[in-house]
Amino acid sequence: TLLVVLAIAVGLVGSGSVLNTYSILQQALRGGYLATNPPSAIIHTENIDDALLDDIGKLPAVSEVESQLHVDGLALVGERWRPIRLFVLDDFQNNRIGLVEPVTGAWPPSDREIVLERSSLSVAEVGLGDDLRLGVVHGHSLALPVSGIVRDSGLAPGWMENVIYGFITSQTLSSLGGSPNFDRLQIVVGGNKLDQDFVRGVAFEVKTLIESTGRAVHDVSVPEANQHVHAEQMDSLLFVQAALGLLALVLSAVLILNLMTAILAGQIREIGVMKALGASPGQVVGIYLALAVLLGVTASALAIPIALWTGNAYAEYVAGLLNFDIADYHPRAYVVLLQLAAGALLPLVATIVPVYRASRMSVVEALRDYGIGDRMFGSGVTDRVLGRASGPTRPLLLSLRNSFRRRLRLVLTLLALATGGAVFLGTLNLRTSIRQQVTTTFDAMHFDITVGLAQSYPYSEIEQVIADVGGIASLEACRFARASLVYNDKTQGNAFAINGLPPRTELVEYPLLEGRWLESGDSNALVVNNQFIDAEPDVQLGDKVTIQTGGQESEWVIVGIVVSSPSRPIAYASRDFLSELAGEPGRGNHALVAVSGDDTANQEQLLQQLQLALAGAGFEVQMAHLMQNVRVVMEDHLLMVAAFLVVMSLIIIVVGGLGLATTMSLAVLERTREIGVMRAIGAPHKTIHNIILVEGLFIGMLSCLIAIPLSVPMSLVVGNAFGQIMFQAPIAFVATPSSLVTWTAIVLVVSTMASFFPALNATQQTLAETLAFE
Repeated sequence: TLLVVLAIAVGLVGSGSVLNTYSILQQALRGGYLATNPPSAIIHTENIDDALLDDIGKLPAVSEVESQLHVDGLALVGERWRPIRLFVLDDFQNNRIGLVEPVTGAWPPSDREIVLERSSLSVAEVGLGDDLRLGVVHGHSLALPVSGIVRDSGLAPGWMENVIYGFITSQTLSSLGGSPNFDRLQIVVGGNKLDQDFVRGVAFEVKTLIESTGRAVHDVSVPEANQHVHAEQMDSLLFVQAALGLLALVLSAVLILNLMTAILAGQIREIGVMKALGASPGQVVGIYLALAVLLGVTASALAIPIALWTGNAYAEYVAGLLNFDIADYHPRAYVVLLQLAAGALLPLVATIVPVYRASRMSVVEALRDYGIGDRMFGSGVTDRVLGRASGPTRPLLLSLRNSFRRRLRLVLTLLALATGGAVFLGTLNLRTSIRQQVTTTFDAMHFDITVGLAQSYPYSEIEQVIADVGGIASLEACRFARASLVYNDKTQGNAFAINGLPPRTELVEYPLLEGRWLESGDSNALVVNNQFIDAEPDVQLGDKVTIQTGGQESEWVIVGIVVSSPSRPIAYASRDFLSELAGEPGRGNHALVAVSGDDTANQEQLLQQLQLALAGAGFEVQMAHLMQNVRVVMEDHLLMVAAFLVVMSLIIIVVGGLGLATTMSLAVLERTREIGVMRAIGAPHKTIHNIILVEGLFIGMLSCLIAIPLSVPMSLVVGNAFGQIMFQAPIAFVATPSSLVTWTAIVLVVSTMASFFPALNATQQTLAETLAFE
């Protein structure tokens, strides 16, 4: 009974923790993230001044408007230059959109000082009062004191993105050689912020006003209304975890069914006596259903406080991933009541059928019941085969024979254990599949360094400067642009990146899903990745689309769909056509560089040499990334999420292990007199102990054999769900022998533990007690 209560409690803790986490996060998103007053739309333009802000602020549907400037630079961390993103506001004192929360130190920043976002402190390796050396333009560098620490809930954590976030004034940017030309416009609508069509309409009304002043609008982005950038992925993953927790709870019902079936089997004659004395079927049902509910309520009383604590701890961790604070939020009352109802009602549902059947037995059938008879044991094929065997293996065969005495109980026990094993193997296979998927993604990128320039330069000059740096295996100058789809109603979709590549690029070879890759002579041909198709579901292979880039509209044809970066929508086009479209033929602003050798330290040193060489040649480096670092960050994120699923699968295994322990305890209890007889005719304690232990190990290994084939569809289900959430495409199924070895070892440990104490109990009673047992 204690094992059953523990199993229900474990299932409730697993499912309840995720439900509590979800409830806390939903409230924190509304009370925390929304309190920052996130922008309803973001518009990239040029030369934003006070006059333009005033004109936009007068529009009836615009509640608030502000300008910003984001500058990508480099910060010296130790002996390495790390990427830093600087946020520049014209007036920090009157900032009303995307509010930041001061943590410690000064806010807002003063001239020639920097305030860091707290999630990037570990990347910057500095603290309050330390100096951080920055470089932004043409090799200019300046050491700025860190005067404050803030939290910006609208940003993905810096440690997750491997980037430093800093806030500086426009005067500080000028000291770094940058130009405080504000080009990012943020608006908050005054109407229904949750109506994305309404927000988009207001955003394009603002776009029209901006264009009427002669300014070009590069793109318009309307983020998901009042939703953190990672909230959808986190909700989906919490849903998967909740499903696994619910599975653990349902499997705990199997234990209840085993227990109640055993109780009923042992008390059939008592039920017959009660009915002979006048008990109605309803009264009999009420007695045993009340017991089942009592088990559930007891388990709930044990599990709910633990689920509240773990749910709060998990919510705090997830909030850290989303970069906001859960403060004093708690799960809503109905969530806790739902867990209590599940704990009380699940045992009721699990036991109602066997209890009903027992209550409908006639008095004669019940009084003649003597437990296990020929109908249940001894007449099957397995029994007859094992019964003919003799010799020194007899105790072993007895263990195997005992395993099949209660076939329904065996089936239910195997179901619980095998399901836990299948889920565990599925999550382990998912980890291997993630690594394989990341490897496939980055193997398609035959370059080690990517460099972005603030302006365009002739392709030949970019390649010449980089080629003069030693250790370069190959390189390609490219054209990078931001664009957006133009719909039939003349509104635009959210911005995406277009990478203009050489006609016969040797540094990119993304796997094709549909269509073809770029070819020589292509002009307006466009290849998009699967994230692009996910963001624009109405676009299909072969469609003609209108794209705006650089303030100009042009017609393109979707010729291919590939699997590339899992983080954002990207399109690929001919660099020559893209540069001609921008009115800058033969000029690029990007470079892909392949390095000789795979040594990461050597690559980092070469990256610094590239930056110095480009800056020395007068090229303004906007960003430079080592792809190995990008890969590590991506893989760590994905594996961290997969680790949560492994934990949920372990909860299911615990439930299965408790189920096996319950089965073995009931088996020993039912065979108490048989064990007494064996002891009376000379069986030593070791033999009896081994018979029970081998029986448990046999059931465990049988579940292992069932779990292995069952893990294949489970791996496909888990992999497809995870792939659709994180990659917008299924990930390849990969199974490894190590996962099978791990699972087999776990089964052996669980089976041994589940059988050891029942086997010990079988030898603790005196011979007289075992023979007199009823």
